[in-house]
Amino acid sequence: MALRNLSQPTYEPPPASLAGSTPGLDSMAHGFLGLVQPNAFPAELLSRLIQEPAHITEPATYKQVLSYEMGFLVCAAIGLLFILLMPLGGLCFCCCRCCGRCGGRKYQKQDQRMGCRRRALWTTLLLLSGLLLAWNVCAFVTNARISRAVGSSFSTFNSSMGNLSTYLDDIPQQVDFVRGGGLGLP
Repeated sequence: MALRNLSQPTYEPPPASLAGSTPGLDSMAHGFLGLVQPNAFPAELLSRLIQEPAHITEPATYKQVLSYEMGFLVCAAIGLLFILLMPLGGLCFCCCRCCGRCGGRKYQKQDQRMGCRRRALWTTLLLLSGLLLAWNVCAFVTNARISRAVGSSFSTFNSSMGNLSTYLDDIPQQVDFVRGGGLGLP
């Protein structure tokens, strides 16, 4: 019994990854997500809720969903604390300065260590400014790489849609081939 092969459609090549893409950013994002949400969503809970929607109101369901989302809830709480406490701290500092109660004396005694302190503060400020500059450069480079990757996604989408069209067009030919006895079976 001779078996003949089905016709093989010709697809466009898959997209190549961009040279110098953002593997560092990708690994950092996946590391953060793995830290925040290490467990997979409980599939049995989802299937149970789809089959029996009345279980949504059970406390056990809430506990299971909250334990799954705990990392995101902690991040949201930290973000809210930052959003609330940062302006509040700044407001307290400004009010204290306006009343003349903080900031030390108007005249500071000049001693021998004052020059050393000034140089240490100057050096620290210079190093921090350099780090901020480096971080900004990294942000601009990452932005440029992501823009380039997103810009090439339109041609990739068109290629994928062409491959899908080729696949869907070839299905009826293969079905006719199998139905018409093209396999060489008796």
